[in-house]
Amino acid sequence: MPELPEVETICRQLQKKVKGLGIKDMQVKKKRLFKGNPKKVIKLKIKDVRRRAKIIIIDLVNRGLTQTITKSRTNADNDLHLLIHLKMTGQLIYADKKGQFGGGHPVPPFDKEVPNKYTHIIFKLSDGSTLYYNDLRQFGWIKIVSSSELEKELEKFGPEPLDKSFTFDKFKKIIAKKSKAKVKPTLMDQSIVAGLGNIYSAEVCFRAGIMPDRIIKTLNDNDIKKLYQVIKKVLALAIKYKGTSADAYVTLEGERGEYRKKLWVYGREGQPCPKCGRPIKKMKLAGRGTYFCDKCQK
Repeated sequence: MPELPEVETICRQLQKKVKGLGIKDMQVKKKRLFKGNPKKVIKLKIKDVRRRAKIIIIDLVNRGLTQTITKSRTNADNDLHLLIHLKMTGQLIYADKKGQFGGGHPVPPFDKEVPNKYTHIIFKLSDGSTLYYNDLRQFGWIKIVSSSELEKELEKFGPEPLDKSFTFDKFKKIIAKKSKAKVKPTLMDQSIVAGLGNIYSAEVCFRAGIMPDRIIKTLNDNDIKKLYQVIKKVLALAIKYKGTSADAYVTLEGERGEYRKKLWVYGREGQPCPKCGRPIKKMKLAGRGTYFCDKCQK
């Protein structure tokens, strides 16, 4: 599943490609993957693209509703937003007005040109470019929400780990609420820290030298500080390399994320630990495959 670095990468690329453009037309091939009436967003302008946790937010200028404002509604609530959750295998692929994306190469993991049988939603933009939503397993979704609905949708998430407001004291206070829980599942809890998933929580635990199944209340201040520092470091580095392509994730131009070459433990069962040389091990934790080194992590 695309996590914070992958979603952030796509948002930054969307900012450069589609911000300021209008949605000229839409084609929804799989209706259950799109929540709302597509006609509501046609001819609206893309005001901004941003991220919250693992969700892509496309802000639209909803001028079409300005005449229906009532005293109980604000101007802001008349703007609409597209929320996109890629889930396990969702992809957003951009093609310019000539139909070229990433040099025109086929898109992983099946090396098929877009659109293909996994393309379920198509956005036609005002400059002639196209945005394709692909999804092999069809767990992802796109939905239309108002500003008030957006606020409710996002308030369930914890703090953004790369924000300046995410301080060590705040992190320490938040995880203390899960004192009896295990470290890795706690890091993956979106109400604790927004955006961490299976890949980066495993990498964080390893780099911090902490076993993923360790109980939160056994951590001392130094352990918690290591986790805090490593979370910021790993996520920033993963964004620099455009995320990790562990499954179907690709960038907006259909390219694999290069951070997969920088992983220390995730997906490396049986391979030598980069620190001590002993084989990386794998266990099931909270229903997820978890990679670790039993010598380097305590």
